[in-house]
Amino acid sequence: MGETYCSWRALLTALTSITFLSSFSVSAKLLYAATINESAPTTAVLHITETSIVAGGHSFGPSGAYEKIRGTIDFQLDPTDPRNAVITDIQNAPRNASGMVEYSTDFLLLRPVDSGKWNHKILYEVNNRGSILILAAMNDAGVNNDPTTLQDFGNGFLLNRGYALLWAGWEGDALPAPNRITIQVPIATQPDGSPITQQIAVDYSEPLDFSSNGTTTCMPLSGSSSYYSYPAVQSQMNTAKLYVRKSDSPRPPATVIPVGTLVPQSEWSFKSPTEICLTGGFQSGKVYELDYVAQNPLVLGIGYAATRDVVSFFRYYDKDSAGTPNPLADAGGVRYALGWGASQSGAYLRDYLYQGFNEDLSGRKVFDGVDIDVGAAFLGQGENYRFGQLNPWSDQHRARIYPSVTFPFNFGVRENPLVAQGIIQGPRSDGILKRPQTDPYVIQVNSSSEWWWGDQSLVTTDGFGHDVPLPPNVRVYFIAGTEHFVIAGSQPSLGPDNECQQLSNPVTRWPAVRALFIALDRWVTEKIPPPPSVYPTIRDGTLVSDPLDQKAVAFPEIPGVSYDGYYNATGEKDFGSGVANNGGVITNWHPSFLNTYQVQVPKTDKLGIDLGGVRVPLVGVPTATLTGWNLRRAGFTEGDICGLNGMYLPLPVTDEDAASAGDPRPSLQSLYGTHGGYVAAVASYVTRQVVERYLLPEDAEQAIKNAAQSDVLVSVSPEQQPTSFPPGLGNLFGNMGANTTSPTPR
Repeated sequence: MGETYCSWRALLTALTSITFLSSFSVSAKLLYAATINESAPTTAVLHITETSIVAGGHSFGPSGAYEKIRGTIDFQLDPTDPRNAVITDIQNAPRNASGMVEYSTDFLLLRPVDSGKWNHKILYEVNNRGSILILAAMNDAGVNNDPTTLQDFGNGFLLNRGYALLWAGWEGDALPAPNRITIQVPIATQPDGSPITQQIAVDYSEPLDFSSNGTTTCMPLSGSSSYYSYPAVQSQMNTAKLYVRKSDSPRPPATVIPVGTLVPQSEWSFKSPTEICLTGGFQSGKVYELDYVAQNPLVLGIGYAATRDVVSFFRYYDKDSAGTPNPLADAGGVRYALGWGASQSGAYLRDYLYQGFNEDLSGRKVFDGVDIDVGAAFLGQGENYRFGQLNPWSDQHRARIYPSVTFPFNFGVRENPLVAQGIIQGPRSDGILKRPQTDPYVIQVNSSSEWWWGDQSLVTTDGFGHDVPLPPNVRVYFIAGTEHFVIAGSQPSLGPDNECQQLSNPVTRWPAVRALFIALDRWVTEKIPPPPSVYPTIRDGTLVSDPLDQKAVAFPEIPGVSYDGYYNATGEKDFGSGVANNGGVITNWHPSFLNTYQVQVPKTDKLGIDLGGVRVPLVGVPTATLTGWNLRRAGFTEGDICGLNGMYLPLPVTDEDAASAGDPRPSLQSLYGTHGGYVAAVASYVTRQVVERYLLPEDAEQAIKNAAQSDVLVSVSPEQQPTSFPPGLGNLFGNMGANTTSPTPR
């Protein structure tokens, strides 16, 4: 086995050298091409509060040591500028003596100490609820908002390549906390300065908003002390209503949101204008909806302007309006800017592009390339709505009252059939990317989870049973057999409250994500097109129009595993006449649906793994059925989708094991024969993946090493069959990263 491993390692080493030298030779040619290109004066005022060397001065490959720069930036917005006027309620925001709207955002910058070793590229992460996720994704590190030690940077992937990593606040309802990356946005008021008031609704469910054990009796109106609560108008508290229901979806799934049962006023109350209490506590397996008259809406759409303004400042200006130097203006400044966002932040980027914020206030392109990770078909999560609530997200079980999927959900411009039929008002044709001069290159990467909770099929179909082509500057990649977001090294679990029926899927998609990010970089900087898009289609029969039909989906009948095919049914929600172009003022807070979009899901292979996607090594050479969906167990609205969790269902080890269990799936022995056969299968598979550019050589080598060190099919007999994990699978997952925390929430 040692000789086999060494021979494969030699091949991958050669591939690594070719890739490494190609990447860095091009970077060297571009090193001095960057220029500072100022146009309109910036309003930025930079306040640097910390500058420090990280990782004890460790040298990250050719990039050398890195420094951390932290502080805040103040900006001013002209509400009459058409590029700002799209922001809901900016006309109702307080103005300074110059007629400008002010906001202030935190920022964090990591850059090489030696500017001569910087690759002159900004990689800006749209943070997720004030938290940094990109180091957990690209670097196989943990989630840490103050990366300082060498361990905080994991495998060093991004730093070894010389990127300047940048973060700033955007989510106006995320409250400040130590090292949390937040933004301070104004509260909209009436022209005379009096409060804006309106009846709104808030949706609560476990485990996001309250504990499943019934001990949560009082909580903030936002559902969390980490998020701004819109205060109730005290004089109208007696008009508020609280409803309770088992789920936000009927059975079978449909485009209707159950109202539920009215909770008697005697059983609940406002403890204060920003806190609600329920006698006996909030219960698991139930969704609560509070309807009340609120006041003081935040101008949340300024978050989009903040992303635009922060990246534009660091990219195009050598100093702020007070003369403070831009920390990235030395040695020629920024040549390229890349954007990345995961989950909530991925959905944010889809709407950021749609709303036109990739053009800065001087008409220049902000991001050259954007990497949207697990953003599903969502067009943001309500960032440009009055009284928007950005922490919750819609899935089949909960939070379906909020904005999520709306036309246009495709990247390319096409006709809106609802406008054509006169059902709704708006542009006859629309698309996320409709500004060729400032639209970036885009890749969107999704897991197996997004088909079920996030209506992923609508990214590449029209919602009426037809595939939709992608524009030439877009690629879409489906990473099959992975769930929404998993920290490297995580072990399977039943969810934070043991609410799921099956163990979660611990396989990360990060090996593929890293390779595809590098492909995006080279698309931007070298004009080398990335690998072809990979996703299931109606045309090739890998998408199924009826998720409820297990036979059509071809998911096997696995003993002890339930299948009901529930998904997040969707259509255009009727939020009232004050809403247009994914923004405005919602008046129907428990919306009806104007139509139904056809949600499709991938067909599976004989193991139950989705077809039509890129497969990371642990999925391409599987030892388990790996899904992106899971079901809630009894006591938690049994049968509903279990959040963002997938399933990990080990394969039988031998044919005898399969027969005795009545398991129709092939055994490990029938697939690979021996441990050596398994390692050889991994080696062969990853080598192909490297050639096709869906895997980097270093990740291929690690996959072979993990397989060789595992106990898969080593000295296994029927008498030694394990009761939970097949031998060595713990080693396989454990070697994927050092962090052992649970999967991070959306």
